[in-house]
Amino acid sequence: MRATLPAPEAFGLPFLSWRSAQARAILTAFDSRRRIVGLQLPTGVGKSAVAIALAQLLDVPTVILTATKALQDQYADTVGDLATDIRGMGNYACPEAGESFNHLFLGRQHVGCDEGPCRVGKTCPLKVRGCPFFDAVRAAAASSIVVTSYANWIATLRHRRGVLGPRLLVILDEAHDAPTQLADHLHVKLANWDLPLPAQSEVRSHDEWREWAAGQATALEQEIKRVRVHKKKLQLKHLKDSLDTIALMSDDWVVWRQRSKVEFAPTVVRPFSRRYLWPDAKTVVLLSAIVTPRTARMLGVKRRASSWYRAPSPFPVSRRPIYCFKDTPGIRIDHRVTDEMIDWWVHRMDEWIEARLDRKGIIHTVSYARQKLILERSQFRRYMLAPMRANQVASAVQEFKHAPVPCILVSPSVMTGFDFPYQTCEYQIVGKVPFPDTRSEITKARVANDRLYGPYTTWQLLVQAVGRGMRAEDDACETLILDDHIHWFLGKHGRLAPSWFTAAVQRVSRMPDPPAPLSLASGA
Repeated sequence: MRATLPAPEAFGLPFLSWRSAQARAILTAFDSRRRIVGLQLPTGVGKSAVAIALAQLLDVPTVILTATKALQDQYADTVGDLATDIRGMGNYACPEAGESFNHLFLGRQHVGCDEGPCRVGKTCPLKVRGCPFFDAVRAAAASSIVVTSYANWIATLRHRRGVLGPRLLVILDEAHDAPTQLADHLHVKLANWDLPLPAQSEVRSHDEWREWAAGQATALEQEIKRVRVHKKKLQLKHLKDSLDTIALMSDDWVVWRQRSKVEFAPTVVRPFSRRYLWPDAKTVVLLSAIVTPRTARMLGVKRRASSWYRAPSPFPVSRRPIYCFKDTPGIRIDHRVTDEMIDWWVHRMDEWIEARLDRKGIIHTVSYARQKLILERSQFRRYMLAPMRANQVASAVQEFKHAPVPCILVSPSVMTGFDFPYQTCEYQIVGKVPFPDTRSEITKARVANDRLYGPYTTWQLLVQAVGRGMRAEDDACETLILDDHIHWFLGKHGRLAPSWFTAAVQRVSRMPDPPAPLSLASGA
């Protein structure tokens, strides 16, 4: 018989009752006899509360992994002292860098602990007590629930194994991103300015690269002992770590050589999941709005080793319609698109925008090249805010959120990581189905190895993009997908998408009329 879940206050959570999907998710994971539990919980269900309650119910040392610092901050805001937050060394200021070892840093105002003197063999009196990073590590090691990033957790397991103690419950939040997080951490890039690379005629096979990397790592080990300049010593240690990774790579890794640089990356991450994500875990929870059994298989989980709960979206379909536009002739946005078709594509965007000048919206361009085309050809360019570089995006998002209507954010860089609730975004246009760029040899190899790798990553990005403007049950956001490829993609690979997403899809051949703006619906 299924257990009864205590009220949220019993777990120290700041709300009175559970949502139905929260309770079912917690009890599914608690009752499961499988090692791997997948919880597909759409936006609005409340994933952080599920994670914290489950950790307390199972009552074992737990680590909750997040994909970004923003999500880590969200946990800190939601659960407070119920979990201990630990971050990478660079997030903590080294106090000794401005004191005893000030001469090593030429008077710099801020030096992270990742550059601290202890990183290159200096004896630091604060390492035992008084260093913000090592104090945080000790606090985390003593805590039953730890929240950290994938990057910091993987780095800890690779270089400081055991420092946080064995974690018998590992919760992968944003689990759909776990294969990418792991692959990115193992991805090595070397350039001629790092060290002289061998000529292509000298090193071609994986065996030759492994032998070369091992030899270079041995030479660097001796050089690190001789170097006295702190920054240079630290750079050499990072370089040696990269070479050690190459020396141990397997034959299924991709080696991609370009003029003055070379990249090394695993084709699949299955062999590394247990070692670098859940080495000691008795239970692993894959938690995300878009996690699927395919995610688990990419992480090396066998179908019979997992159990699943898929929650419905708490957001009414009528408030989050996804319009897949079917034009005549079809607007296919790819490398074969004509200039005339681009004009018609922008015209259709303008047709949609014209009926919505009393509210704010976002155009997801997928690339900066298409962003430029829209800015050049749209009749509503005067209302568009378009950050041209990645380092301008965060400030542009803040400007957009505080801008008066009409305002349109036009960018390829806000499909993930940003939230636009209520009047900050009432409509979106997805200008192109975000297929992966297969110009990279690494991506080509992954697509060749797994025929569904491309569709899976496309759905990840598309579902996340559509979710940017719909954040609560009383929110509302329309989405227009203006690329004819969506119809083929839905037909062939729609099963890879979450059912709560496809439930909102409508195929249309004319521009739908807009609903009343939220400002009127709320009586503002």
